[in-house]
Amino acid sequence: MLTGSGSTDGSELNQAAALSEVYPTVVIGAFGGSDVRAARLPGVTLIAAADAAAFADGWNAVPAW
Repeated sequence: MLTGSGSTDGSELNQAAALSEVYPTVVIGAFGGSDVRAARLPGVTLIAAADAAAFADGWNAVPAW
């Protein structure tokens, strides 16, 4: 899931996090939005990035596929 600042509320993040019950790896990329950075989602890797370069660094650092 990719999201931009202001386009995702907690319910959408929780729906995406529920995918961790089915898939071994769930990654959410969030651009901007400090509220998303504070989210704690069990079973999910959250990449909060200010720009594409920061997202790429986070993506490359994901420990499991």
